[in-house]
Amino acid sequence: MQRVTALILAACCTLAPARAQPPQDSTPPRHKPFVLTVLFENDSTFLKPNKATDRHYTHGTKFTFAHQPRWAERLAPLLPFSPATGDALKTAAGYAFGQNIYTPDRIELSTLQPNDQPYAGWLYIGAYLQRASATVFDHFEVNLGLIGPSALAEDIQHGVHDTFDETEPRGWDHQLGDEPGIDFIYQRKWKITLLTSHGADAVQLISQAGFTLGTIRRHANAGALVRMGVNLPDDFGPGRIEEPAAATGLPHASPGAYVFVRLGAKAVEHNTILEGNNHKPSHGVDAEDLVGEVQVGLVILWGEFELGYSQTYLTRQFKGQQDQDSFGALTVSWTGAF
Repeated sequence: MQRVTALILAACCTLAPARAQPPQDSTPPRHKPFVLTVLFENDSTFLKPNKATDRHYTHGTKFTFAHQPRWAERLAPLLPFSPATGDALKTAAGYAFGQNIYTPDRIELSTLQPNDQPYAGWLYIGAYLQRASATVFDHFEVNLGLIGPSALAEDIQHGVHDTFDETEPRGWDHQLGDEPGIDFIYQRKWKITLLTSHGADAVQLISQAGFTLGTIRRHANAGALVRMGVNLPDDFGPGRIEEPAAATGLPHASPGAYVFVRLGAKAVEHNTILEGNNHKPSHGVDAEDLVGEVQVGLVILWGEFELGYSQTYLTRQFKGQQDQDSFGALTVSWTGAF
C-alpha cells in the first residue's frame, strides 16, 4: 500500500505543473489590412477615347494609403454627425497626395483668354478618417496645398505633351499665382439593398450628401448611385479623386464585378480655380451656382486587386462656357495586410 500511495503522489506532482500552464492560443495573429490606390482622371484619348478635349479640368492624379489603426476606433465616436444606429462601427484612416491641372480651351494660344478657365495647378497632401455601420458611412478629409507655379502643373503638362508629341501648351505665363490653401471635406452615404440574388446583394442604391468648406472650394453636394453586379464588396461605391472609396470593409471579398451609374449636383459658393486668386483675380471667371454630373463605370475585383474605369459628364461650370466637359477615370487598388 505504501508503494501504491507513493506512486499516486508522484503522479500528482508530475501532472500539477502541466495543469498550471495557461492554455495555448491557437488563434492566428490578427492581420491589419491596408489598401494602396492610384487614381487618374483625364480628358485626353488615353482615358476618354470617344472625345478628347484637353481643357478646363484636364488632369488629376491622387495616391492614397488607407488602413484600420486602433486610434481611428477611439477617435471616430468623437467626430460630429454620429450615425444613429446600434450597429458596431468600423473605422479606417487614410493619407493622400495629389495634383490637379486646369487649362483654358485653347492651350496653343500664348495670349490671355479672359473669358475661360485660367491656367492653374493644385498640389496637395491630405488625411481622412472614415467610419461606417452596415448602412451609413461618413468620410472626413482635410487637404493642404498650393495653387500656382509651385504646384508644378506647368512642368508636368509640358513634360507629358513633349513625351507624347502633343500640342504645346503656351499660356502658362498667365497661370494663377502662388497661394496656399486648405479644404475640409465631409461626405455621408446611405446604402440600401434593392435586389438580392442567391442570398447576396445584387443591386444597391447608395445616396450621399456633404460639403466642402475651405479657401479653395466651398460647395454643398448631393447625389445617388445605383450599382448592379455579383459579389458586391463591403464598401459604399467606387472611389474617385473627390472622394476616396471606403476602407472600413477591408479586405474585400472577391472575385466580383459591378456596373454603376451616379447622378450628382453641387451648389457652388466659391471656386478659386475658376474665379482667380489674390495674385491674379482678373484672370478668373464666374462659377456657375449649380453644377450637375453623370458618371457611368465598371469595377472588377480579383484577388487583392480592384480595377475601375468610368466616364463623367458635367454641366457648364462657369458662366459663358461654350461646351460641356467630360473626363475619363482609371482606379487601381491593391489590398494587403501588415
